[in-house]
Amino acid sequence: MAMASTTNVFLVSILLLNLLISTTSQEEKFCVPKPDTNDQALQANIDYACGSAGVDCKPIQPGGDCFEPNDLKAHAAFAMHAYYNANGRNDHNCDFAQTGTFTNQNPSTDKCVFQ
Repeated sequence: MAMASTTNVFLVSILLLNLLISTTSQEEKFCVPKPDTNDQALQANIDYACGSAGVDCKPIQPGGDCFEPNDLKAHAAFAMHAYYNANGRNDHNCDFAQTGTFTNQNPSTDKCVFQ
């Protein structure tokens, strides 16, 4: 009986460790545009993400904390990541017609914080 109990504790420990690793790695993923994404696709990604429920794109509007740098790639990165977060952080929510990818590098700046 003690052997079964020890085995169960070990298995539960392994499952919890895997969950912790999975959660930690998920928290370090940032959805951004692929480097070769053209301006038309970047704008389409911004329009799609910012038109979705639960996505706040005010930070990339003039005067917002993420407006600078004022370029499509930076704004698309913010909008795409906001969409990814708002929709459950599932990998398929970073596809954006195959123009999205993940990075472990946090694209946040002093004023512009990616959640």
